[in-house]
Amino acid sequence: MPLFKGSFFLRNAKQTGEIRKMLIFLDIDGTLTDMRGVIPDSAAEALAAAKAKGHRLIIGSGRSMCEIYPHMRESGLFSGYVAGAGAYVELDGKVLRDRPMPPAMTARVMCWLQDNGADFICECNDFMYEYRNSIDYLIEGAVRRLGEGERERIQANYAKIVRKICAGDFSRGEAYHFAETHDVNKILYYHSTCPASGMQKQMPGCLVLPSSFLKGQSGTGEISEMGVSKADGVRLIREALGVPENQTMAFGDGANDREMLQAAGISVAMGNANPDLKTLADYVTDDYDKNGIRNAFRHFGLC
Repeated sequence: MPLFKGSFFLRNAKQTGEIRKMLIFLDIDGTLTDMRGVIPDSAAEALAAAKAKGHRLIIGSGRSMCEIYPHMRESGLFSGYVAGAGAYVELDGKVLRDRPMPPAMTARVMCWLQDNGADFICECNDFMYEYRNSIDYLIEGAVRRLGEGERERIQANYAKIVRKICAGDFSRGEAYHFAETHDVNKILYYHSTCPASGMQKQMPGCLVLPSSFLKGQSGTGEISEMGVSKADGVRLIREALGVPENQTMAFGDGANDREMLQAAGISVAMGNANPDLKTLADYVTDDYDKNGIRNAFRHFGLC
């Protein structure tokens, strides 16, 4: 059952009408969709109904733009995108922010990961660039969860957006050249023998988080620039539209959704969210695949 943390603001929002014309930020994986990228019918219907009532829907994802499912971008439901965990922000086709990691930082992280035997992927807006065959780990993780019958489809999807950093290992000079010529939003890593806390100390200026895609796997995570988060997108889009904070909502389930939920007037954690996120949220709905989006939208009178 959903959990509602009662507060004066939330109780009165529905009564006073403040809840109308909301700006709604939604994470993708584990919030809107399953690992196939499928939005449950109940969620799709709730999104369409909310849009028809005048609410604005914004994707707020750790995925870079190249990874956001085409069917979402072509649906007409979403007014904007917060992508790359806040590195890229777009509203009504206009780019409000494009802030990749500083090239020197990107190159240092790449070299450290290579020197320590980790595999990794650099996420850009146009493509994902893999070191060695790192995309295989994403593919295998997805196949383990979805079944062998999905392998061909998963491989085909990644083949469209994945490129190589280089043929094999790279020198420091090659790493710096790559970083100077590619705008990297964040870096996914695998098989690190150094714990995240140790990696954090080795990478000043960076933020090391658990993977939002391959959850619960040791030695796997995401590295981005410290201080860049989905909260930046909430603020930039809100200010661009002149929307007050108390008319913003955010939905999420993972560690990289924390700042986005904190930046919104109303924060909603999915039933399948991690415990820390549920603790800080104003409202906890059901799991994404148990009508969580629809039930929360109905609770707040959005659809």
